[in-house]
Amino acid sequence: MVKTGIGRAHPGIEAKLRTDKFKDDFFALLEEDINELINPYRASFATVNCPCCDRRETSEAFVKGQFSFHACPSCDTLFINPRPTIETLDNFYINSKAIVLFTRELMKNEKARTKYIFDRRAQQVLEFLRSVDMADGRLVEVGCSIGTFLEIIKEQSRFSVEGIDPDEAACRACAGKGITAHKTTLESFKAGSARYDIALNFETIEHIFSPFTFLNKINHLLKMGGYLGFTTPNRHGFDMMVLGRSFKNIHGPCHLNYFNVDTVDRLLERSGFRVVQKLTPGILDVEVVRKQIAAGVAPDVPPFIKYLACDADDRQRSNFQEFLGQNRMSGNMLVFAQKVGKAGE
Repeated sequence: MVKTGIGRAHPGIEAKLRTDKFKDDFFALLEEDINELINPYRASFATVNCPCCDRRETSEAFVKGQFSFHACPSCDTLFINPRPTIETLDNFYINSKAIVLFTRELMKNEKARTKYIFDRRAQQVLEFLRSVDMADGRLVEVGCSIGTFLEIIKEQSRFSVEGIDPDEAACRACAGKGITAHKTTLESFKAGSARYDIALNFETIEHIFSPFTFLNKINHLLKMGGYLGFTTPNRHGFDMMVLGRSFKNIHGPCHLNYFNVDTVDRLLERSGFRVVQKLTPGILDVEVVRKQIAAGVAPDVPPFIKYLACDADDRQRSNFQEFLGQNRMSGNMLVFAQKVGKAGE
């Protein structure tokens, strides 16, 4: 068989979750949003320390999409610095045309996302909770979007579920599923005297101006000994390590922080948590790299990596993706931690 160097043209899982047209439309609208909602406020951008370990001395790694990305020499966290203020970001998420499109796409592709992401994620969360002898209690998802994950947990467990999300359309979708969703941000949420047994957030912490403040708020919502679970991109994952700054998932102002599975413990420990388990259950690394190479929007990669991504057969690519997950090298990480102290202590 003659190798083409660009792999097969079959759509794969990623196309079922997000089409190329959606991605093109999203980034086109995002550029408009940046010009209208971010650039007028650049004079107020805030310079920050490393969002993971709080180190002050960092250096610019590269500039992409009108934003400067810094790397921490201590923990290798990548982050936008300086960055839009909290007020600017809040206004961006309220008025962004790209975010409206994103929410609409979530609703349209809910079945595919349930099959390839949420069913699997729910089983991982429930398996972890069983491993720590937790079969029921109060569960809250921060950034619950349209409630797909919470609906699965509600159907498959005895947990009482709630969500927090600032998007009105998302909260209406949750209500239609019989799920209580508080239309607010975590920073403004008032839980009262009751505390939760577990708090979850998925693909959220990378969006947050101050992850330390965010985790402190979650700490406050949890009972002592309660659990936190979250997913976020893994800077030490195969896709990001191979594609570098060319990786399409690296963009501002939506993604401000790129932690890694090796040092994210430092942030959690500063916020009163003890890491219990770290996984990288991503399923798209090889496909994402293959598509960017095929589209000519990838850096030069070693022949072996190009072979794995583009010319290996489906079995080989599947085995390699499984290898990445088993060895914590996939581009998406799932972290579970237990509250062992008060916020910031």
